[in-house]
Amino acid sequence: MKAGVTVSLGHTSADAAQIAAAVDAGATLSTHLGNGSHAMLNRRHNHLWPQLADDRLTAMFIAMGIT
Repeated sequence: MKAGVTVSLGHTSADAAQIAAAVDAGATLSTHLGNGSHAMLNRRHNHLWPQLADDRLTAMFIAMGIT
């Protein structure tokens, strides 16, 4: 992005096309991937897979409760 600004997807339930559009526009991070997701997700068609599958994105996780 311009002027050193990093664009990140976060707390999203966007569909694959919306995620691809955001990445095409310059998004490079997935902040707090999975945080704020619906309690029940389809195994194959959900907002997590397109973010994990795109090599242009780096995923960031919150590891709360893990010791």
